Amino acid sequence: MTPADSTSTAAGPERTISQIGAGIRFATSLFVLAAGLYCAWAVLLAPKFQGIYDDMLGRGSLMPVGTRLLLEYHVAFIIGVILLTLIPVVVAIRARSVLVVIAGGSVAVLMLLALGVWASGALAAPIQSIIHETMSR
Repeated sequence: MTPADSTSTAAGPERTISQIGAGIRFATSLFVLAAGLYCAWAVLLAPKFQGIYDDMLGRGSLMPVGTRLLLEYHVAFIIGVILLTLIPVVVAIRARSVLVVIAGGSVAVLMLLALGVWASGALAAPIQSIIHETMSR
């Protein structure tokens, strides 16, 4: 074995570790983007539901607090979703440590999914209350 052989074999494991790190960064970014897309879809539906609620419940009717919050501030929620999606992706590209990428991406995915589920529930709450009132008569 010559010294040239030892340097060529040492580059192999370093390249493999680098490729694994790049794969983890890509997968984390993909998960964050998918969660952000789901959350943005749920929040972007809010203005469309406003017209439905006005027709069904009447303008200025009492709606649950979460629904009113989402309908009134949906632009702020969209900005938050965009930031919560883009920041972890940029961190995944720029961070040196893969553990930071995994931790940051996991937190972002959980937050985006929680916000998307909350937004879906907030949009469905008035319809559920109408169904419940109709069924209880």
